Amino acid sequence: MSEIITIPEAARMTNVTRQAIYLAVKIGRLKAYKSKNMWQINIKDMQEYNTNKYSRMHHTILEGKKLYNETKGPYTVEKVANMLCVDRQKIYYEIRCGRLKVHKYGSAFVIYESEVKKYADKYMK
Repeated sequence: MSEIITIPEAARMTNVTRQAIYLAVKIGRLKAYKSKNMWQINIKDMQEYNTNKYSRMHHTILEGKKLYNETKGPYTVEKVANMLCVDRQKIYYEIRCGRLKVHKYGSAFVIYESEVKKYADKYMK
């Protein structure tokens, strides 16, 4: 029999919240079943979900072209957080404070490499 995990375990494995896992189950992106009042997920289904899960980096398109580029920018908030070795919430805070300049297309924040360099030079010493 294959290995079974719970929603909190799945959340820890993927580094997301339990609510994100519940939502993935609810909208049908992640297969799960309820047993004894507890959601259970097959580990193979979890691995399949991880390889195919939605990513703003790969799916956001503006005027027929991808909005983000992983290697040379523009970048997502998450990519900038990884580049600067800080938490994603720190990047959102810096955007709200006006220390990191972004462009907004719909609900997507776009951060150009030049802005990341300016921010890093000024605030990341």
